[in-house]
Amino acid sequence: MNNVTLLVKLTQRLSLRIPQFDPPGHGRPLPRPLLPRDLLLFRCTNARYLARMGIDIPNKHHRFVLIVSLKGSGGVCIDNGICVLKEGWCVLILPFQSHSYTDLPAKNLHWQFITFDHAPDARFEAARSVKPVRLDRNGLLILNALLSSWSRDKVPVSAPLYLSLLLQWHIQASIMSPRIDAIEYPDSSPANDAKLLARVNSYAFNNRHRVFLVRDLASDLGMSESYLRIQFRKMTGRSIGCHLREFRIKYACELLHDTSLRISEIAERCGYDSPFTFSRTFRAINHLSPSEYRKRLY
Repeated sequence: MNNVTLLVKLTQRLSLRIPQFDPPGHGRPLPRPLLPRDLLLFRCTNARYLARMGIDIPNKHHRFVLIVSLKGSGGVCIDNGICVLKEGWCVLILPFQSHSYTDLPAKNLHWQFITFDHAPDARFEAARSVKPVRLDRNGLLILNALLSSWSRDKVPVSAPLYLSLLLQWHIQASIMSPRIDAIEYPDSSPANDAKLLARVNSYAFNNRHRVFLVRDLASDLGMSESYLRIQFRKMTGRSIGCHLREFRIKYACELLHDTSLRISEIAERCGYDSPFTFSRTFRAINHLSPSEYRKRLY
């Protein structure tokens, strides 16, 4: 019996669960479908490149990122936590969520990345800062259809539809998964660099509403300010002050999606004394003003 015959028989069994037509019938109310746009799919099999990418551009992304581990387990640092992405599991990272990677296998790594844009939708909040979810049969079938469409069709018109189904599946699975309330290290402890980056990001995330000094962070981490500055630059090649400013501006980018907030309110929420100081810092990092950034979103 071939695969097609098996699928036909499975479809028949599923159809038997559907009642026969008995007028007058009434349709079921349906939720508004998710409509991803501007898809980009790529795979990563180079652990070194992936780890370096997470350190070099942890705060730059403004797109959704769905990561599926097809082979190899590793740590994913998301905002203020580290979770394990095991083989056959996936995790959804929302726009402006800081993320990096650690404890990746030197060989046999195959992670599939699916990135996309989407209008603000409260349903994605169910997937914020959750543990990865395991792909079941339905999830795998949808993922296979998505990858097949992307690799086979010159213009993959069905890919957004398959991704919409996959996202809906992921959100439902995420609701059943406990949230990350604290840093959770992988079974094999990550490198010290990854631990330090996760702790820095955790402090920055929890204090993103205010401007704080590096010495405050160093004191919280139990080390001297000079040692923290040296270690962070050695680890990332950039200053910790620049990293923290970008972290706060990333939070501002997230708030700019809410058009009900004035620029002055966003500046205050990010801990800036004046809209002028906020706009100057924002322009220095993003090369455009907050109002110009907002216009590009809509």
